[in-house]
Amino acid sequence: MTDKRGQMRVIEAMIACIILIFGIYMTSYFSNILVIEGGGELQTISESIAKVIENQGLIKKVIQVIEKEDALEKERLKSELKSLLESLLPPETFYAISISSGITGQNFISLTNMAGMNETLMEKISLQQMVTVSFPVTIVQYKESKLDVILIIDRSGSMNEKEPGDPYTKIYYAKEAAKTFVDCMNASRDRVGLVSFSDWATLDCGLTNDFNLVKNKISGLVASGYTNMGEAVKKANDEFAAHNRTDAILAIVFLTDGLANRPCPHYPKHVYTTCPYAKSYVLNETQKAKSNGIIIYTIGLGADTRSFDEELLKEIQTNGYYYAPSGTKLKEIYETIAKDLLSLTFSVDYDIVIITLTLARSK
Repeated sequence: MTDKRGQMRVIEAMIACIILIFGIYMTSYFSNILVIEGGGELQTISESIAKVIENQGLIKKVIQVIEKEDALEKERLKSELKSLLESLLPPETFYAISISSGITGQNFISLTNMAGMNETLMEKISLQQMVTVSFPVTIVQYKESKLDVILIIDRSGSMNEKEPGDPYTKIYYAKEAAKTFVDCMNASRDRVGLVSFSDWATLDCGLTNDFNLVKNKISGLVASGYTNMGEAVKKANDEFAAHNRTDAILAIVFLTDGLANRPCPHYPKHVYTTCPYAKSYVLNETQKAKSNGIIIYTIGLGADTRSFDEELLKEIQTNGYYYAPSGTKLKEIYETIAKDLLSLTFSVDYDIVIITLTLARSK
């Protein structure tokens, strides 16, 4: 699975390069087809104003306001743009300005004082006294998202066992790998929580950026009992519902070495095998998680894949299933998942914004 994720990252990197090259090409293209009607002094003024608007960062502010759908901030920016235009323009000059996307055609903002021009004044304006300039600007926005991650760790009795060739138990390696994962996160931006499960599940640590607290809770896990996967995912769902941040990526990293066998109304029929009721429980809870935009990574631990339900873990996951034939492989897997999550927090948006400015002056 790790190799496949690596291949996907290479493909995504190539796509990003293609987008960047396209953006550069489109900027060059637009730069060569600037629409200029009229000329003279007003053209020079128009081009100067467009560059001032770009240099003052007003375009990025406008786009950010549009993305946030903040009507009050949009009006404030329009007022700022109006003041800027009127400070730069000669007296008795009329203007109409629009800032729009050259890719999607979306109009970000429009502003004019030409509504005050009466018919008599319009008749006095000649072609030499009106100019329209379209000025393209490439906008590159770097966005960084936060992470809210809940680690779900199996602490059933079988986690006290050793895999062939491993000097320590599975729970030992699981705890060390999980703590390594926490160290990969950014405490100034990300939060991590901990849920563990056996006969029942517990929220050992709510979402927090106190990573020492999380690691201490991980270190304190003790293995015993059966395997209640569904309640573990429910605990994670409840914690996200109560304390998630709307601007964060939500994720679950789920580790198990066993089969879903709790809760089981058929006891003792399904003691060590999968209980259909317990399996439905975890599937229902993971479906709720997915419907709420929570991404899920799953890890199956054990040399004998019959000891856990590999197909179930593949069905549960949204962003990757990882197989660990021994406890010693867990650290590498958790680091890989951490890197994948961190890659999701960073994105680059490209746009080619067109400033269209029309100026008019009467004789």
